[in-house]
Amino acid sequence: MCLATHTTTPSTFFAKAAPLLRVVKPPPRISSLGETPKQPMRRPVLNSSTYAQETLPSIVVPHQQSNYHSQMKTAVLLVIALFIIGISRGQADTFDSRAFLGVASGVSVEAAIKRGKAANKRVLVFVLDEKKSSNSFHIKGMLEFDESKKLAGENFLIVVTDFKNKGVRDFVGKEPTDRPMFLLFNTDGTLAQKGVTAMGGAAGAKLIKEWSGK
Repeated sequence: MCLATHTTTPSTFFAKAAPLLRVVKPPPRISSLGETPKQPMRRPVLNSSTYAQETLPSIVVPHQQSNYHSQMKTAVLLVIALFIIGISRGQADTFDSRAFLGVASGVSVEAAIKRGKAANKRVLVFVLDEKKSSNSFHIKGMLEFDESKKLAGENFLIVVTDFKNKGVRDFVGKEPTDRPMFLLFNTDGTLAQKGVTAMGGAAGAKLIKEWSGK
């Protein structure tokens, strides 16, 4: 009996063994607690500008809210202040003789002259423009001193009126009306003296004493 011999070359061997060869992955490492460690997660790389656009609108920043409320409060206070200034400018700037001299003032020159004739008192008229803002300032400056206030209240009937008053137009004439004027009438209704009240306390005191015979 003859046995056939087969010669196997290296290339033939590896060709036959190739299907049987495969890479075997090592088993996962077991921790000491018996748990399989999780694979680390890779963080996505985000573009900074895209991240800001997508996330910032939904973020509420406390200091931005504080600034907003502060600005709103300032705006409201500004509107209120402007409203108050508008009202104060719209109000007439007149002279309150009762508060300053302690005597009430009239508005009619003719009526005051009639009363003055009966009481033997001359009439001191202050004529002003209510649109001006310095009326009281000049009149109070003329009557600044306590002696001037006392003599004016005791010896004269006080009238406070406007340049529009028909009873004073002829006496004012073409005098400038940018500052308050004074008109002093005798008991018979004739004009004794006139001028502007912007003179200061010293000059005012001299006139009041002269008119009062002091």
